[in-house]
Amino acid sequence: MVPNVNRISAALRAAGGTVVFTQHTVDDEAIRTWSVFFEYFCGRKRRTSYVEAFTAGSQGHALWPELDVAHEDLIILKSRFGAFAPGSSDLHVRFYRRRRLP
Repeated sequence: MVPNVNRISAALRAAGGTVVFTQHTVDDEAIRTWSVFFEYFCGRKRRTSYVEAFTAGSQGHALWPELDVAHEDLIILKSRFGAFAPGSSDLHVRFYRRRRLP
């Protein structure tokens, strides 16, 4: 799958598009604001391993090492499953700032 992602990313960059990589991130704010998920969908053991896996700096949080990430690509930290969910990330704002005006 990674070679396909790299090919698509290269083609998108060549066409002038923006490549975005997201990293699911769990921090104290995510736990506080997504408490229903952490309280009702995760048992204690699962919650602990989930938090450990998706905390910034952990192996589970890192982008796959074989991805071709260019300096112009956006890397977005997101705290929900969808990066566009309100409060999940700053993706919408970062896209808005990068827009090209006529």
